[in-house]
Amino acid sequence: VDTQGLSGFAYRIQIEDTNGNLMNEVPVGKSWQVRVLFKINTQTKHFIIALGMSDSLEVHIRTSWSDPLDLDKGEYEAVFKEEQLLLATGMHYLTLGLSISERPIQYLENIASLYISDVNDHSLNKTIIRTAGVGVVLNPMIIKIALNKVQIHTS
Repeated sequence: VDTQGLSGFAYRIQIEDTNGNLMNEVPVGKSWQVRVLFKINTQTKHFIIALGMSDSLEVHIRTSWSDPLDLDKGEYEAVFKEEQLLLATGMHYLTLGLSISERPIQYLENIASLYISDVNDHSLNKTIIRTAGVGVVLNPMIIKIALNKVQIHTS
């Protein structure tokens, strides 16, 4: 891809643990992050970088956008940190977009894959009981169980 005419472009994307170590796969329930290295060729106003995620069936799971920034010419990095969303096991795909004033300057569909492995370390998240056939997102609902104080009498 010729990047000379672009106002800015991403040139590296990597999946890491939250300490910045590269990961080939993410154990289910573990926090992770995506680091994107990009270059801005000209001073820009209202720059936004976005990361989208879809599952293996091409169902969009989420997109996250940075706040708009005015950037000078130079090399930058963006880190998208995931500490809340618990994804089910399997392959997920990442799409990256860079824009200036909400006009795309680079769009890279399925630029990287994220494999959530079936290795469940219960010390990471005790709410994960099963990992197969449970949907795309494993985040638990708030569940409260209490003794029903109203007794129903049947005759």
